[in-house]
Amino acid sequence: MEKIEVTFTIEEKPYVALMHTFTQRRQMIILGVSSIAFFVLYILILHKGWHWWILMTLLMGLFVWISSRRAITQSYRSNPGLQAPLTYTFSAANIEVRSGEYQGNYEWSTFREVRELKDWFVLQQAGIMVNPVPKKDISPEQQVALRDLFKEKGLYLNA
Repeated sequence: MEKIEVTFTIEEKPYVALMHTFTQRRQMIILGVSSIAFFVLYILILHKGWHWWILMTLLMGLFVWISSRRAITQSYRSNPGLQAPLTYTFSAANIEVRSGEYQGNYEWSTFREVRELKDWFVLQQAGIMVNPVPKKDISPEQQVALRDLFKEKGLYLNA
């Protein structure tokens, strides 16, 4: 198999939107627990009525959404490695990542799965670590070759 080399720079807005989609599940859990807590507080303890519960749930949801986007944006801005040009070289043996002075080789076993989204290939490592690769910087032929490689390695979830 021929090596596939992709060079790209991750832009702030698309990155923040992508990372926010990965945190929405956690946000919904926080919102659900908070909503139940507000329900108990306002209806059972203070006898304020259900409209307070709806208002507090909406305010908490808005707070969780805004604060998580802000945290992701600040994380992006404080990490020069995300803003520098990245080069990924995909081969049958491994994935090589280069950025500035950093160079790393990842064995395929490092990755749990690969998700293909509309604008990204997202390589999921253990836990919450992800390696996003924007598809706009990958030719259609390279995208097909990458899909085949991900399937060959048993990582491609969109199959």
